[in-house]
This record gives sequence, C-alpha cells and structure tokens, in this order.
Amino acid sequence: MATDQAAYFDVDHTITRTGTLRSFLDFYAADPRGRFVAQRVAGLERAVAATHDRVTLHRLFIEAFAGETWSGLERAGADWFADFAVRDGFTPSVIERMRRHQDLGHRVVFVSGSWWPCLAPIAAHFGVTEVLCTTPVVVRDQVTGEMVRAMVSETKATAVREHAAQHSIDLARSIAYGDDESDLPLLRTTGRAVVVGGDPALLGWAANRQGSVEVLDAERIPVVSSEVGH
Repeated sequence: MATDQAAYFDVDHTITRTGTLRSFLDFYAADPRGRFVAQRVAGLERAVAATHDRVTLHRLFIEAFAGETWSGLERAGADWFADFAVRDGFTPSVIERMRRHQDLGHRVVFVSGSWWPCLAPIAAHFGVTEVLCTTPVVVRDQVTGEMVRAMVSETKATAVREHAAQHSIDLARSIAYGDDESDLPLLRTTGRAVVVGGDPALLGWAANRQGSVEVLDAERIPVVSSEVGH
C-alpha cells in the first residue's frame, strides 16, 4: 500500500458533472420538510447575483439552512444522491483515475467546497473515507447558520498541507485534481496536477509551467499532455 502518496480530488465539476450545493438546495427546498429553506431561497438568489466571492456564496448557502437539523440534512443528502447520481452523474475520465489510485493503494481524499450532506453519499458510493469540506456550525444537531470554514481557494491548500502532515503524506509524490481557477492553490500543493476540463485560467497556468501536469477531457480521455510544474 503506497500510503505515503495521496490523490486529492476537487468534487464539483471535477468528479461530478454539475455543482452539488445548488443541486441539493433545489432538491431540499422542493420538499415539504424544506419549506423554511424555500422561503430563504429568493433572498439567497438576489445575494448570489450580487457577488462572485466564493466564501460569501458559501456563507449565504449555510445561512439558508439555519435552524435545520443536521441529522435531517444527512438523511436528505442520501435521498438527494439517489436522484443526483442518475440525473447528473459523474465525469468518466476522473472516476477512472480515482479507481486507478485506489487500486494502487493511494489515499484518495475529497477536497471540496461542498458540504457533508452532499459529499457523504458520494464518498460512500466510491469507497472514499477522507473528506475535507465546507463546515457549518452545528449545535445540538441544529445548524446555526454560521460557518466554521469554506473549503475554497487557499483554504483547500491549507487543509491539504495539514492532512499531509497528519498522515505522513509526501506531497511531492502526490497528485491533485481540479477544474476551476479557484482550485489553483490546491493544484500547486502536490508534485503532480491534473486539470479537468477547459478552464482558461488553469490551461494558461499549465502552459506556462515546467514539470508534470495533465489536462483531462471532462468526458473521457486525456486530450492534452503538458510539461507543468508548481
């Protein structure tokens, strides 16, 4: 088992074809048990339209679920996943890579801006046991609407370095996968990086670096192999 090597995967638009947070919000608000969340959605939509700051967007998402029970959200996540897995699905090329890492005995770790109710069923589906994600404050099984941390941008890199130190992971021998410019700090933490899809900023970064990087087609196979470093 190559336990000193890890593969760190962004989830939304990397492992999954679409965003899990928005999908879960729509699913939950449509259900009678999510009626209070539904009342907040209109205000959330206006706020989202006014900002592109990812930390703010995650804070607003968590605020929308203030007062909901964490155990209820976990159950809702399981119900949501049954629909999501069929309707939205996953990125074949990335799933293939994940399976390969697992076969090689690498630690597979999700590093995601999404949250546990969405990520728990996805992780269980793929046999992944380590998840670093956006974390709300929960007191006596109730979501307060506050946030411990949003797992975005530099926070992803910090979380990966902390995880590596805790588990004696050699980051120079490890690999990270991401699809968006905000994943760049994550991609820079490991000795190898894989850009999933065609984000212009990530492709530009890859083209101007030295070392080892790969660009994966979001559907099936590698489409570009570049010399890229971190």
